Amino acid sequence: MRKLKEIIIVKLDDYVETINRENWYLCKKYYLAGLKDGINLKEEIK
Repeated sequence: MRKLKEIIIVKLDDYVETINRENWYLCKKYYLAGLKDGINLKEEIK
């Protein structure tokens, strides 16, 4: 039973790490896209 508990904890940690990595990538990607759009708009307004 203890071994099963350890396996489940490891699997959950791996899953959470994967989700966090994907979330970080998407946040960075869309943040940079929004920043570039903002810079382009600023240039158009000038």
